[in-house]
Amino acid sequence: ISASSSSASSSLPKSLSMTAGTSIEIGTDSDLLIGYNGNMTLTAKGGDVDLLDYASAIIGNDGNITMTASVNVDLGAGTLTKVGNAGNVSLTATNGDITTGNPTRVTTATGDITFTAAQDILLSQFTTVDIQNAGNIAMTATAGQISTGQYSAIKIGAATGTAGNNGDIDLTAGTDIV
Repeated sequence: ISASSSSASSSLPKSLSMTAGTSIEIGTDSDLLIGYNGNMTLTAKGGDVDLLDYASAIIGNDGNITMTASVNVDLGAGTLTKVGNAGNVSLTATNGDITTGNPTRVTTATGDITFTAAQDILLSQFTTVDIQNAGNIAMTATAGQISTGQYSAIKIGAATGTAGNNGDIDLTAGTDIV
């Protein structure tokens, strides 16, 4: 784990990078926070990246959140993955699935959100994937399906009330989109 802070007075890191030979698990009710600008990178070279129930990965202002797992990326119930202002969110399951619990939110104010899975992308009930202002959302399940649970939302422009007018949503699946 490496973290760097922009000043001695700041208790929140400027950047956060975690790399594991197997899996990364962020515990229930735990938060990964970058207070202002910076990037957050979680890489599991031999397993999963798991945010357990009610865990958060948040950048307060500008930056990128990247989660890459050799197997699965799992976001538990009540998790929040958020870039407060401008930045991208990228989730990649190189050999497995991306799954979300009920409810889950992945959001950025302005930027792109990308989900890439070798197998399935499974969004549970009440999952929200949204860009508040402008950007693009792309979800690719190379050999599997994209499944959205009841009351789930994938949207752009929610803050302006012009959902869909500020970017593109692209869903690509090897099998079904349901």
